[in-house]
Amino acid sequence: MYNINQKNNYIKYAKYKDRAMNTFAFFAKREEELEQDLCYFTQEELILTINSAPKIHIALALRVDVIHYLEWCTIKDIIPENQLVSLKTNAFRVMYFKKQNEAYISKNMYEKMILMLLQSSHGVYWASFIASIYEGISGEKYENLIHLRLCDIDRKNNTIKLRNGGTKKVSEGLINMLIQTSQVSEITTSVKKKLISSLYADSIWNFSSKALDEKRAWILFTKWMTGIRKVVNNPNLAKPNIEKSGYFNHMMEIFESDGINIRKMATESDDNRKLNAKYVKYFKEYEDTYYGARNMTDFLKYHHSYLQQTK
Repeated sequence: MYNINQKNNYIKYAKYKDRAMNTFAFFAKREEELEQDLCYFTQEELILTINSAPKIHIALALRVDVIHYLEWCTIKDIIPENQLVSLKTNAFRVMYFKKQNEAYISKNMYEKMILMLLQSSHGVYWASFIASIYEGISGEKYENLIHLRLCDIDRKNNTIKLRNGGTKKVSEGLINMLIQTSQVSEITTSVKKKLISSLYADSIWNFSSKALDEKRAWILFTKWMTGIRKVVNNPNLAKPNIEKSGYFNHMMEIFESDGINIRKMATESDDNRKLNAKYVKYFKEYEDTYYGARNMTDFLKYHHSYLQQTK
């Protein structure tokens, strides 16, 4: 958490101290990624973070708490203005639900996005990064990507060895992109960047940063998303919705190939226990993941918005 002393001083002042602490906890990961206190976030970054809340009532509460914190920061001359106070509740509601609808990435959208990245200045370097997230191998805080090596790739079986020792089946396209990425030695944008460092001799990703360690690699991965959003013209693009969309699309393909009508099930199911027992085999692969559903009930609940968009 950034500026702990500052936040503690605010909590002493705050009317609802527990809510303030929960809000700071919610923002902690994003603060670490951007390496700054949330009071210095742009309005766009504040909204993007708040909109990652799973429910509208949570997002509305976060908005109010952040407004109070920013107001306190302006009174203390820490920041010049409150970035959120001009965004009224109704406008925020519209923005939140619009974001929920726009967040879903269909298979067709994903393929177009990969093509755009391949044609960009970063080419396969960024395309393989997004494809890895979409196919569910990035891991929490990108731990699988940070430590991914050529020796972890099984070309014969199209599998990737993960950080925890497990393996995951991926597409042949991703396998090929990862191998190509390991051969990238420089990136040319406005200037030419030599990729001179890596964690291992056979790392998939090489970096231009001289002082490279696990934390620095993670920071670089998180910063790439800002540039990628601009390339694909999608301001809502973020790791969670790429991952969630990839998982949803993969599962829907499996269900459809097995003749399972998920949309009908979503409107007619009323016995969750029987429903989960009947389809338990489909979720075993994702039991230990942080993005997959544990059972059919969770799948229908967590992907309700996506199901509405794919009718």
